[in-house]
Amino acid sequence: MDRFERYEAWVREVRDPAVAADEGRRVVARGRAKLDYHLARVPGGWAYKYGCTSGHSGTYVPWCGPVGTRGEALERVLEAGRERMGCYASRHNGIYEAPEDAAAVVEMLAGDGLFGFIEPDPQTDEEA
Repeated sequence: MDRFERYEAWVREVRDPAVAADEGRRVVARGRAKLDYHLARVPGGWAYKYGCTSGHSGTYVPWCGPVGTRGEALERVLEAGRERMGCYASRHNGIYEAPEDAAAVVEMLAGDGLFGFIEPDPQTDEEA
């Protein structure tokens, strides 16, 4: 299968079903640091996409999956968010803005409280 066929398969099997079933955009943010993500039930499991930003730096990942469960999709988003925000938080050399905000988001994503990570409600179109 060449790259164009792989792309068409991804569009058909992951992206288009995920866009149709998207639960909505959820955001975990503090100051200039933000993780936003989407989860969607697709044939064969769950898909996810996310973006991490801190000031002018950012990473966005398109729809991925499917993975077996919603919990697994969420955990993949949280792991990636902790890793990326941890990178932003550790850079105190002026490349990344507001490392203290990124460190706070890492703490929120860790879910070390009594109830673990508490998912934010999906945002409406007006809030996005």
